[in-house]
Amino acid sequence: MSQDITYVGLDVHKDSIWGAALPPGSDACQDEQTLPCDFARLRKWLRRLQRKWGDLRICYEASGAGYVLYRYLTERGFACEVVAPSLIPKKPGDRRKTDRRDARKLAVLYRAGALTMVRVMEQEDEAVRALVRCRRGLRKDVHRARQQVLKHVRRNGEVYRETANHWTKRHWIWLKALELPLVHEQFVLLTLLEKLEYLESKLEEVDESFGKEAFEGRSADRASRLMCLRGLAVTSAMGLGSEIWDGRRFPGAKEFMDWVGLTPSEHSSGGTTRRGGITKAGNSHCRHLLIQAAWVNVKRKPRVSVRQRAQWRGQPAWVVALSQRAMKRLHSRYWYLVSRGKLPQVAITAVARELAGFVWAIMQDEEPGSSKSAA
Repeated sequence: MSQDITYVGLDVHKDSIWGAALPPGSDACQDEQTLPCDFARLRKWLRRLQRKWGDLRICYEASGAGYVLYRYLTERGFACEVVAPSLIPKKPGDRRKTDRRDARKLAVLYRAGALTMVRVMEQEDEAVRALVRCRRGLRKDVHRARQQVLKHVRRNGEVYRETANHWTKRHWIWLKALELPLVHEQFVLLTLLEKLEYLESKLEEVDESFGKEAFEGRSADRASRLMCLRGLAVTSAMGLGSEIWDGRRFPGAKEFMDWVGLTPSEHSSGGTTRRGGITKAGNSHCRHLLIQAAWVNVKRKPRVSVRQRAQWRGQPAWVVALSQRAMKRLHSRYWYLVSRGKLPQVAITAVARELAGFVWAIMQDEEPGSSKSAA
């Protein structure tokens, strides 16, 4: 029973951990401790609390500390949970924030049942997500490095005109043969080119691991199902799959739409209803991928491409049926909204929200609403 449980809140930082324990029958924390970020010393303190008060329930905020502490404690028999920071209740008039007060607040709210917990990823899924994010970051770095080279060359009056496309083999030969009049300008050009070549070589290495994971790793089944939807190729399917990683953690499609921030904001009170733009809460990268995929669905008529037909082979019948339904539904929905006077940006956001519902359905192990999934 909750009356026999001691609730412990931990405020975790890279150099320190502040803990506060709320024992049974007490309205205030009675044992508080500040420790260096040393898991062994934290474990000794928690064992002492166990000997003193018995059963413990431990929580800390999801942050840059990751899930390492959670895994460390659970492997040693402690009951630990990770709290969603953005959903912690806050008093509007409270202007004081310290590590001690944060730890106390976590313990008190934990006992009151006012905290929302996050579902912790398995280490393998977290590694896949790190790989996908690394690739995304490298692609941005390569794009930025290319722009730096082009701008530096143009500032010196040099423009590539042999072909219409940049970064072809001929363009690279032209860049490496280029000689700028000033020594420092030439040095900067060579430095930028070396940096770009290094980034592109690292991107090729990451792409190799990315491809193996997408088609042969633990993400292969998840990615192949998402690729059945029009507008989701390998990169976007892996991006969505690695961020969602388990669609079953969302009770329904509405909760998933909330998580990607595609639901309208609302401020209604006293009989007055006021709705605004989308909340933009949650995972911004998933929201971006869904909006980009929505544009693909509305620009062309809902026809099955050769690539999509090949992707459907070997997939469950209900996944193929959902993909066909999504293709027709999203296209007709967009043009219906536009015909009613909605701006294209507003209409595409509504289409992306509906696409999120289809993504949630496909991420389930069984067809939503079937007897097996309901059980």
